[in-house]
Amino acid sequence: MRKVKEIAIAIVVIIAVVASILVVVLADYKKWNDGICPDCEGKYTLIETTKGISAGTEKYYYRCNKCGHTIELHSFFEEK
Repeated sequence: MRKVKEIAIAIVVIIAVVASILVVVLADYKKWNDGICPDCEGKYTLIETTKGISAGTEKYYYRCNKCGHTIELHSFFEEK
């Protein structure tokens, strides 16, 4: 019975971790907007990357080539 409880807890933890990663990726995808700035419809260009202390804490900064609007993402997107 104890083993079943441990397995259930492990499954809940795994689901929570996957869900939190999915939320970040989906938020980044929405901000990315296919590389098109929502303000002026210019294209985003990668301007800087930073790497945090732990894995998965990288940040990517993209700037619009027309209006200069900058976004910070946790996911890397290829420029078109």
